[in-house]
Amino acid sequence: MQTTVLIPGIHCVLCEALVRDASWSFPTIRSVDIDSQDKSVTITHKKQFNLCLWSRAIQALNPTFRVLPLFRKRP
Repeated sequence: MQTTVLIPGIHCVLCEALVRDASWSFPTIRSVDIDSQDKSVTITHKKQFNLCLWSRAIQALNPTFRVLPLFRKRP
């Protein structure tokens, strides 16, 4: 499955690294693709992925990070 979100606070490679590093603590995540130009993050994950918990973890990294869900689709 894939979930794509917007994180408007992402603006540089350090922001991308923070999101990637935090994401790897979630065993249901298989990959994380980040586009800092359009502020999108696409997560490939198992069905059991908890978007709410992940969002809280990401938002705790930086006060400018707000996770705005876009959509979830099956591969």
